[in-house]
Amino acid sequence: MNRPLLVTSFITACALALVLGAFLFLERDVVRSLEFIPGSKERALYPMEREEDSWRYTTPVRMVLPDSWDDVQRLYVEVSVSEYYVPASGISIGLTNRSCRFESRQQYLSRDDTLEFLLVGNCAELNAGDEVRGVLSVDFSSSASISVVGFRSGKNDSGLLRIDDPHHNFSIHGRFDIRSGPQKARLVDQLAAIWDLPAVRYLLPGVIVFDALLLCLGGFVLSLPRFRWKRVVACGAFALALASTYSIFVPPFQAPDEPDHFLSFSRIAQLPELEIGARELAKVGHFERIHFHSWQRFLPEDFGRPYPEPWALSSDYPNYHVRDSVMEHRSALTVSFWKAIGPAFKSMSASSALLSLRLINSLFWMLACVICMIILEKIAPPYRQIFPLYLFVIPTLSFFAVHVSNYSHFTQALTVVTGLGLAIFLRGRKCDWCGLLLGLASSLLLLTATTGATLLAWTLTMVVARVVLSLSDRQVTFRSAALYWFGLALGLAPLLLFAHSEEFELLGKAFGKFASMVGLPQALSDTLTKAPALCVLSAVAAFIGTLVEYGASRLSPLARRIADTTALVSLRIIMIFFALFLLLSAFQDFSQVPKELSIIGAYEYMRLAIAGLFSVFTFREPDIMLSLTFWSGFGWHDAFFPGWLVRLLAGTTGIGILLAMIRVYRDPDRSIRLLCHIAGAFLVAVSIIVLISSGISGGHPNVHGRYLISFYLLMLSVSIAALTPFMEGSKANQLQADASAPLRLQTSLETLVAWGCLVAMCFCPFLLREKHVSVGLGVYIFWPYAVIAVAIPLACAAALAILSRTPAGPDHVYRKLAPRSGFVVALMLVIFAVLGIIELLVGLPKAIAYNLGVYVVLVTVLATMRLVLLAEPAFTAPKRWLVPATLVILVTLHVGSLLFLMTRYFG
Repeated sequence: MNRPLLVTSFITACALALVLGAFLFLERDVVRSLEFIPGSKERALYPMEREEDSWRYTTPVRMVLPDSWDDVQRLYVEVSVSEYYVPASGISIGLTNRSCRFESRQQYLSRDDTLEFLLVGNCAELNAGDEVRGVLSVDFSSSASISVVGFRSGKNDSGLLRIDDPHHNFSIHGRFDIRSGPQKARLVDQLAAIWDLPAVRYLLPGVIVFDALLLCLGGFVLSLPRFRWKRVVACGAFALALASTYSIFVPPFQAPDEPDHFLSFSRIAQLPELEIGARELAKVGHFERIHFHSWQRFLPEDFGRPYPEPWALSSDYPNYHVRDSVMEHRSALTVSFWKAIGPAFKSMSASSALLSLRLINSLFWMLACVICMIILEKIAPPYRQIFPLYLFVIPTLSFFAVHVSNYSHFTQALTVVTGLGLAIFLRGRKCDWCGLLLGLASSLLLLTATTGATLLAWTLTMVVARVVLSLSDRQVTFRSAALYWFGLALGLAPLLLFAHSEEFELLGKAFGKFASMVGLPQALSDTLTKAPALCVLSAVAAFIGTLVEYGASRLSPLARRIADTTALVSLRIIMIFFALFLLLSAFQDFSQVPKELSIIGAYEYMRLAIAGLFSVFTFREPDIMLSLTFWSGFGWHDAFFPGWLVRLLAGTTGIGILLAMIRVYRDPDRSIRLLCHIAGAFLVAVSIIVLISSGISGGHPNVHGRYLISFYLLMLSVSIAALTPFMEGSKANQLQADASAPLRLQTSLETLVAWGCLVAMCFCPFLLREKHVSVGLGVYIFWPYAVIAVAIPLACAAALAILSRTPAGPDHVYRKLAPRSGFVVALMLVIFAVLGIIELLVGLPKAIAYNLGVYVVLVTVLATMRLVLLAEPAFTAPKRWLVPATLVILVTLHVGSLLFLMTRYFG
């Protein structure tokens, strides 16, 4: 029994219950917002003035301090920038003849943005009601212009913040964040009020205790050494705990398009009273005031005071308002399910029905996670079976899986599909009956969302991998090939049950648009979308696929050698370039995808979005639409995590993808699987971007993280798998100490020394030019950098050398095919020679020329990772604590997400 895991799960469960319980039931101060111009919706722009010979903009302002000035924490000012995404600095409001000032730490500004200011200096000298003057200033590092947002008033005294110009009566939009001192609040009361369900006060403690028990159960079964279904039980327990928690903690309708889908449910279930109740619930929860407005909160003063309207026209999209989402056009399976469960909701209120639907989705996601784990157990070999950690490391995934929408069912289907893809990758060899599973998975994706059609691109790459792996394989029989291909066709049969649904009619129209774009006759495209034609096409495609696979297996061995060599060389090239890109990403500025497609046009939007896909798994500044809206896409894209956290999550995922490439680059079979898996994921994302940008999918204004969830989950599955210690497991009879361990350790040492010397050689010429640079000790910075570049690798190698001579030494597992240091040196010389040529011809980016950390810190980290791969220790104690540490990290991540959400909605 793994006692550390058992003890850790119990302690973590108790800590979880204490933290959430304290946050729910203890009274706390809340933060409310005071707008400069309460209730104003007018919008005009006042350009800031640019100083000569610089990109610094300033404008004089006058501010009237609010009555609760002593409790002000932050100040926000709305601005509009000419460029969509531009680096900025020196953002401040300096007050005339006052030591108090307002400073912002923002480093980038987008088209429509909000400046966030903190109070700095002696602000106690100011009193409520005072009118102070100052200068708002912003510095740009490149060409851009900026304007403040507000409206032209007819009175000089309108608004708390105004332009200080007697010729322009311009009031600025913005707000103060004010801590309500005497007003206390309990989160449990706020949740009960916003749900309009008094029973929530008693349900919340039960949910917390239930979560703690499920956490203990998962930790207990994972600690059992011989329980066969321990991973399955633990996976289900963790999934149910997360899903049920997010179901009740996320306020009603504060999920993407949830009110639209709930209205559709009320119509499909023939329950018109739920539509009336939904409008009242939106009023009680101040939906219209809170959604899209990240500064608005539901406070005790809002209890029993409904908002005047449930929802209204949006200022951003004049033709958009909350309305029936017409689920028949989105998901045939969801429509059938809602019709089936409709009678059970006849006597329910809108809030009870909404919460019940979320809890039902929680059970379905638990079931999907259990099926995912069973697939991994049955398909992946025992020595490569892993826990699907990627399902629980994303805070938004369980949120996407429970809200009322067909996308919750789509997320549940994706959970199963990504588990299948990961199991096939881990298996390595062919699986004949996986064709049936792929067909069923494709059917499920299509029936849960029209965007599931894009997943057919991933299915196609899986099929291509199957054919490539069959080259020159004499073990392939006609029967095994037919079993796979006709199983794949048979798995698509459930689609025939819904062939006459409105969803498939819409897909037929979309296919017709695409066919007309490529020049296919309209009559032919109409025929191809009919059920009989689809049956014939599936059967013919299955027969052709069988012949192709069987024929490929009878080719000469040369064909397989060519395929293996091509795959290995391609993977190594991709691996090298991705490693360099991962290094440079933290030091580069990337273009951002706009919030609306209409800003730059369809073609440019498509180009930017597709180019952005290649950097979403790096340490770059997060892209708002492609990255932030996935990792922290809560609510209506109005509750984003801090940028550093998203960079950490995305960069760690990128390291996992790189590690997956490194761990399989000697195995042709799994190299082919990995290349096809990654190619399929990117084809899915590109298809979604093209469909939305070209207008084939409808009137979507942008691409965001929720639409790209399939791309993210497919990539995350192999990434998190590579970060686990089980992916590269060997068979039990091969888990023995390598007889050439001293040679492997020597190779590791040589490799690290080569890395260090090469690093020193690369950055020394830059440092020698900058003789004025020192570290404050009278020593040129050249010397400490040189010491770091050589000493860190030597220290790491020495540590492994010492550990290899301890009693744990025989437990080391070393790679048998570790390359000699000469190979590594030659490879690195080639890479840096290419960089040198680029420097001489076109000039390197600033990250290479000026950020010396690229040459020392990050490269040394990769060198250390390389050493660990060459001589991986298999100590008993660290392995026993690896799972407990992961459990603590995941619980901390999700508790932090919940506290973040509660602060966003309830102050």
